[in-house]
Amino acid sequence: MINKKRIGNPKKYLNTVLEVDDSFFVAIPFEVYKESAHLKDYELTETFFENLEQMPNGIKATSISNKIGKFRNKLPLEVEIITKNVSYKVTDWHKKEHEGFCDRTYKRYKKELVHHYKLSLKFVKNDIGELYVILPNLIYSDTIDNLLLVKHSFNLMLELFKQCEILDKDMHKAIFYDTTFNWEMLPSGEINKDDIEILCDRMFEKKDKKIEELKAFKERVKYLEEFNPNLRAIGKKGFHGYIAYGFPNSNSYVLESIYNNNATYVFDENWKALSMQDKQTVLKKGLHKKRIYHERKWKENIRNIIQ
Repeated sequence: MINKKRIGNPKKYLNTVLEVDDSFFVAIPFEVYKESAHLKDYELTETFFENLEQMPNGIKATSISNKIGKFRNKLPLEVEIITKNVSYKVTDWHKKEHEGFCDRTYKRYKKELVHHYKLSLKFVKNDIGELYVILPNLIYSDTIDNLLLVKHSFNLMLELFKQCEILDKDMHKAIFYDTTFNWEMLPSGEINKDDIEILCDRMFEKKDKKIEELKAFKERVKYLEEFNPNLRAIGKKGFHGYIAYGFPNSNSYVLESIYNNNATYVFDENWKALSMQDKQTVLKKGLHKKRIYHERKWKENIRNIIQ
């Protein structure tokens, strides 16, 4: 879920959840939509009607430009004279009011249209019964015109509801995460036993060392190193206390914990995106490929996955 007033660069939010040319939607769950205090201001219904489409009224900058278009000064700057018929109301010296219409002339710079998208919200239900309010289908393309449309779509939804999320082409929630990467990448290639010792000791620097726990962790790490991983990374923030190993031949990316009586998590090639979510979300949504508990058959289970 994106919670911001507006965004500047949509690629920042799309790069790790979509591939180029992927189809997607900018959306808001109907449960969030109906809680908005501004539905009447934007002339939007409070009731879910499947496939209903509504264009929001123009209230602030993005919704106004969505409805009437966004303009900018034409370059090179060129002055034009505009005449408008406006209403007036005046009081004369005898305190008598006069009102009517008159023409008013003024100068301004000529304008040119930047875009006029006229996007409408649509009420939909996906194949698992989830209710969403979405904007028209988008394609993730790196062209300037397309990114301008994507940016407008995000900012329109953010103006209306102060939050939005990304749905994939099937209108399922795309994996989304905080844009701050939670992993410190380490050099790839083989490392010797001394380096393994140093690495494990570093993992325990900010933890009260328990000799048995450290010894067990080193044993697990040494076993994982036997399979010649091509990727190593140390977890930060929500995955502090984890080390990640990559084994692309088996499409397995292993997150190993320093703690005993915990578990080893196995992901596919999307491990970076998935592990950006907090641990509880990973467990609740079943985003991991496998969870291997620290028990007697741990090595056997690891070998069956990696080999």
